[in-house]
Amino acid sequence: MRLLLISDTHGRTSALEALLIQYAFEVDLVCHMGDHAKDMLKFQSKYPSLQMVVVAGNCDYEHGLFSEQIINIGNKRILITHGHFQNVKSNLQNLVYYAQEKNVDGCFFGHTHQPICDRINEIFIINPGSLTEPRGGVKRPSYGIVNIDEDTGEIKGEIINI
Repeated sequence: MRLLLISDTHGRTSALEALLIQYAFEVDLVCHMGDHAKDMLKFQSKYPSLQMVVVAGNCDYEHGLFSEQIINIGNKRILITHGHFQNVKSNLQNLVYYAQEKNVDGCFFGHTHQPICDRINEIFIINPGSLTEPRGGVKRPSYGIVNIDEDTGEIKGEIINI
């Protein structure tokens, strides 16, 4: 299964729309990890066959959005969250502990606007960065692509700069 990961669009959707056009027939799922999650929701009617998962960030005030979701892909459990409740701007320790408590194999998050793709304590973690506001010395907007082999369960990810 191939996934497109985006986060922190903050109301600017031109890069998001370009990615949806580019990947509409290449990915099985699009995940938006919050901060203007409604940016993703406005494309649901335009791409009805594209499965989307959206979680609320600290800048999302819409009713009906969850702050996290756990999805199952094959035999893998993936936590999708924004990360602000786990204080990811300070370090990733709380996020990794939280993921372990939730008994997940992977964790997709946002909030920092800084991309990372790593494995910590057996947990695959990825933050795609921000499509609109890179921070912390990051010069270019970015997004993530994750591949989960449904037979072997292997999770691989990459950060792609725009």
